[in-house]
Amino acid sequence: MEPLSVRAPALASSIIRYSLMSVALVMVILGVGAYRHLGTVNHDTLATATQARGQGLALVLMRALHQTWTDLQAIGSDYSTLPPDELATRLTALTEGERWVAWAGYAGLDGRVRAASGGLLDGADVAGRPWFRQGLEGPFAGNPHEAKLLAPLLPANADGSPVRLLDLAVPVTNDRRQVVGVVGAHVGLAEVAEFVRETAAALDIDAFMITGDGAVVIASSGPAEATIDTASIRAAMAGARRPFVETWPDGAAYMTYVLPKLTYKDLPPFDWSLVVRIPVSALASRSETMLQVMGIAALVASLVAAGLALWYARSVGGPLQSLAESAVAISRGEDVYPAESRRTREAAILSGALASLQRQLRRRAAE
Repeated sequence: MEPLSVRAPALASSIIRYSLMSVALVMVILGVGAYRHLGTVNHDTLATATQARGQGLALVLMRALHQTWTDLQAIGSDYSTLPPDELATRLTALTEGERWVAWAGYAGLDGRVRAASGGLLDGADVAGRPWFRQGLEGPFAGNPHEAKLLAPLLPANADGSPVRLLDLAVPVTNDRRQVVGVVGAHVGLAEVAEFVRETAAALDIDAFMITGDGAVVIASSGPAEATIDTASIRAAMAGARRPFVETWPDGAAYMTYVLPKLTYKDLPPFDWSLVVRIPVSALASRSETMLQVMGIAALVASLVAAGLALWYARSVGGPLQSLAESAVAISRGEDVYPAESRRTREAAILSGALASLQRQLRRRAAE
């Protein structure tokens, strides 16, 4: 019958096996911890990126609108010193070049247009228009609306959709600070939407402009929809401001950020909010790359551990194997001198013990 000791695993293989098991256990623990940490880092990174890019888009957009607002204020401030022809020229200048102002004009207290860009609507009655009524009370920025009086006078949108406008209005006062009229500008919503789409594309985000009643008036990632029922839209309507992950109607998960009540400096706040989003999958490739690097590191660590374990097993197990063979030979009555080893304290003790045992056997044999 084969001795149990022969069937038992060798010391070298045991050292290598347990070394690899220890390395595997450590790598699993580190891998799980790193994966969880990576998920937290990815979430925080995406939240920060979404918030920063959303704020950047809002800043660029509102600064551009504020420039138009500043020009409109300047015309209102200079009204009392401008001759009628010069007033019309200044108003027309607001609509020329790359500007997005579709129309600008001045109306007196009776609601009649006294001067306008390109002469459009000269003499028209605008007393019932919101921009004029609100402008008499103070600085005003209005929500998008379809063009009424200007609809037949302005070029149609490229996609055939109705022309929609944003209103800006400034009360005009005389030397005694009495309101004598209103100077207003209509900004083309199509041009604003194009500006938002181009800027959002440059920032690699999706952007949606939401009115106070939840209507989507601008969408950078496609045509504007009547309504989108998501937590972020409801948050925008409630005036919330926080980044969070949510699933949108397309079934994908997005990190979403809401910027309510957009304004800049003295520009009156619009009754709309900006909602921006970035797909959660945007960091998936980076995470996969990091996990691949971790996997390669684990493989290299395992190979190094196996090499070190093999070297150690041979360094420690080799002498013990020789001593074990000497012990077997002595047990069979063979006259052999046990191998000497001082590689470890245990090997030295065992070597000495076998040598002493062999001497005792010789003396007994001689007697």
